[in-house]
Amino acid sequence: MNFRFDFQEKLDLTKFKNRLIYSNIDQKECLFNIFLKTFNINIVFKIDQPYHKIEITIYRLNRNKNDTISNLDVIIPEQNVMLKDIFLFKEIWKPTEFLGQFKSLNINNTVDKVSNIIEILFKIDGLKVFS
Repeated sequence: MNFRFDFQEKLDLTKFKNRLIYSNIDQKECLFNIFLKTFNINIVFKIDQPYHKIEITIYRLNRNKNDTISNLDVIIPEQNVMLKDIFLFKEIWKPTEFLGQFKSLNINNTVDKVSNIIEILFKIDGLKVFS
């Protein structure tokens, strides 16, 4: 099952968190496509009993003058000046990998960790220095 969330102006993760929790109950695999102003976050949520397995890929969105997406650049957090020193990213991504992965036994911990990643990227999105 695929879900899309658009958080370009305001970050309210309530629906996303609920959907992730309920995916734990009724789905074996879900894809979440999160859009921020300048980032696209693809999250694959898999049930691999007894674990929840999460795979995350982050893309930098390049927009044209009409504000439509012209292309995507994959981000390797270890090689990105904005992300390389953030502990959460070091914990999930290997140094040369663009695909971050982790397993969890607790759905609430899974939701919190993924939500923290989205919140960090949303805050970076709002910084004028990186715009």
